[in-house]
Amino acid sequence: MWIPKFLYRPLYDEKHRAIEAKLVPRGFKYLRKGYREPLLCKDCEGIISRFETYFATAWYEQGKCPNKVRDNVVQVTGLDYTLFRLFHLSVLWRASVSKREEFSGVQLGLHEERIRRMILAGDPGKPNQYPLFVNFLVTPDTREVQQQIIMQPGAIRVEGHRVYLFCFGGCAWYYLVSSHASPSYFSYAPSLDGVLTAAVQDWTDFRPVRAFAKKYRTSSVS
Repeated sequence: MWIPKFLYRPLYDEKHRAIEAKLVPRGFKYLRKGYREPLLCKDCEGIISRFETYFATAWYEQGKCPNKVRDNVVQVTGLDYTLFRLFHLSVLWRASVSKREEFSGVQLGLHEERIRRMILAGDPGKPNQYPLFVNFLVTPDTREVQQQIIMQPGAIRVEGHRVYLFCFGGCAWYYLVSSHASPSYFSYAPSLDGVLTAAVQDWTDFRPVRAFAKKYRTSSVS
């Protein structure tokens, strides 16, 4: 799976179903176990499962992901830099090698092989190598972190760089994939000492959500 199944848990109802909304074909359907696809051999599964276990434990069981936030910037401390980074690199890489249409917007090109080697070697790279920027998505009135958004990843441009945007775990994760120097704010997630500095944004103002809602309304009229 490109996104581990534990990240879908906040989306499930009492019957273990999540609701998927699509533009083509337009409509809703139930999703029970995320998107599944055989991508890895047993040995590689074992390597990546270690990163997944760490993220699940740190993000949820240890409470690194807050339930609510008051300020416009959040600092998450005590992260394992290596395991945190390798988890995110593995998500990015799996989306790139996936054959599913849902992940066709992630095409890493030559970076795909470089990231694969980093994952196999347990090399997280430096903070400015495939850096990450993070937004916590919150509900406007309650300031609760919105855990129920998982969106199809895709590419955007940020200051001339190609950036892949993923949404899961209460956050928008921006992965910068470039051989050139990146903007300084992309080095904050996380620092070498395990500190993640993240911005906070109302999920109702999150541009991809607003764009999807607009397209969905337009398709219903036409």
